[in-house]
Amino acid sequence: MIEVNHQMSFEEIIGACISLKNVKQSRYKRGDDPLSAFIESSKRANIPTLNLIFARIVDKEGRIANYLQDEAVDAIGITEELMDTINYSVFAIMALQRLINVVPDNDTDDIVPMRNVKPVKIEPLGKGMLIKRVIEDDQDLSS
Repeated sequence: MIEVNHQMSFEEIIGACISLKNVKQSRYKRGDDPLSAFIESSKRANIPTLNLIFARIVDKEGRIANYLQDEAVDAIGITEELMDTINYSVFAIMALQRLINVVPDNDTDDIVPMRNVKPVKIEPLGKGMLIKRVIEDDQDLSS
């Protein structure tokens, strides 16, 4: 899956990320929904699914930082952590898309598509605009 004996192309790296996702999802995913394990965990932790995924990305970044403090570089370990962050980023995009395109049904707690609502087009750094910092209760959550 992860090759360290040659320079992998972008496409090979993305392919390896998909393979890693498939292996891990065979252990964690519930049903056909690729976000099912995240949704279950977020319900147990009582936090939004997107926040849970962001927390996992931050955890992976911490693990990478720890690897980089070691005397010997574990290229395979670092690569797998980086691939996990790529996959978590894709899951975060999927969760965000659901967040802006669906609403909870108050009667069943199921998620149902919104009616007559146009999808939001997201342009993260479009037209030279700065990313707005998220502030909640006077606490900066952007770092």
